[in-house]
Amino acid sequence: MKTDQIAAAPPSPWIPETNPVRCAVLGKSVKELSELAGIVGRCQIQGIEGCEPVSGVTNLASLEDEIADVEALIEHLKIEFRLSHVRIRLRRQRKFDYLNAWLDMLR
Repeated sequence: MKTDQIAAAPPSPWIPETNPVRCAVLGKSVKELSELAGIVGRCQIQGIEGCEPVSGVTNLASLEDEIADVEALIEHLKIEFRLSHVRIRLRRQRKFDYLNAWLDMLR
């Protein structure tokens, strides 16, 4: 919302999620997404062939691990919130096609 829109827009109530299972799935999703964002940043900075200096785990392996963790949580989100698999699949395909066209331009 832009500054000049604040006074014009009526406030909307925010009612936090209170279901403990839903809170757990949402919270864990944020944690796993943050870990994925962190390793993606590390891959960009160090390269996919780089590795974590203490453990020696490669960035590629860490990226695979974090993607797997996020995908597991995505499945739990779909189940817990009864999300539309069809709508998600259609949106994913449109986004995939769009990104393919964009990457083709970069190539």
